[in-house]
Amino acid sequence: MNSEKNDRKDKPLRERDLLAQVKDYLKIKGVFFFRIHQSLGSTPGLPDIIAVQPGTGRLIGLELKSDRGKLSYEQIAFQQAAEKAGALAGTVRCIEDVDYLLARV
Repeated sequence: MNSEKNDRKDKPLRERDLLAQVKDYLKIKGVFFFRIHQSLGSTPGLPDIIAVQPGTGRLIGLELKSDRGKLSYEQIAFQQAAEKAGALAGTVRCIEDVDYLLARV
């Protein structure tokens, strides 16, 4: 086997690579979503992606993090407030996390 391929498997997934994977996956699953770009005046803690579950209309906030990435206080507070309001919110480090959130709806 090519050692270069093995080296890639051992490298942690970067957040931008995870973002591309999650966006592709949501498209394949037929889930409407949009990417949130933080800017001046944005609500602190907004997730990276907001998805809408087909058939239910329930909002799902997806905060993408690398294996080593940590949620900020604002991101934790946003997730808690979204859940309290009836939406779903969670941290996504892999595609399985997306499946978990979609299954909760």
